[in-house]
Amino acid sequence: TYNKSVSFFMPLLKNKLKILKCNIALLIFLSASFVLGFILGIFFRNNCCDSPYFNGVYTYFICIFNVETSVFAIFFKRFFACLGVYSVVFLLGINKYSAFASSIIVFYRGLILGSVAAIFISLYGISGFLVYVLLVLIQNLIITAGMVVAVVLNAYYSDSPLNCKINDLIANFIISFGVCLAGVLYELIFLTFILRPLTLWF
Repeated sequence: TYNKSVSFFMPLLKNKLKILKCNIALLIFLSASFVLGFILGIFFRNNCCDSPYFNGVYTYFICIFNVETSVFAIFFKRFFACLGVYSVVFLLGINKYSAFASSIIVFYRGLILGSVAAIFISLYGISGFLVYVLLVLIQNLIITAGMVVAVVLNAYYSDSPLNCKINDLIANFIISFGVCLAGVLYELIFLTFILRPLTLWF
């Protein structure tokens, strides 16, 4: 069973990597949109307390250190939020005319990520910086990478009739959402095996 799984996924993965290389221009465009949003989020941030993301950062910081808050509650909240945004990005990528519209979502994710960086550091100093870099930043980079992969892979088949590319879209979903899921699982693992134990010890 293991050998069959490997023999199925390895050629599939190699094929998708080849497609990503063929669509390098779109990949660079989406990545640049994210980076631009991130930079603008840092340099044109609002006053910390006036930021619309202030309450979200404050609540999140309290939850991750509160041992009475279930890590699985945090996980499922993140999972469904990620699934919602991912679904929109995935569907936009199916049509070549709407694929570039997904860059707005990618840009906005970068903008939010840059904005909340200042809030974490302003509110919590070095501990906020560490939480942001080791947890928030890494997790969101992985999730956004999955969304970018979804758009690029789907755009490759955009000229094909829908009934001819169903299997390819399913394969794209498996690969790209798998990357997003890795980001969500990263948060769960980090909280369970690193942050919560440190909180109990210190």
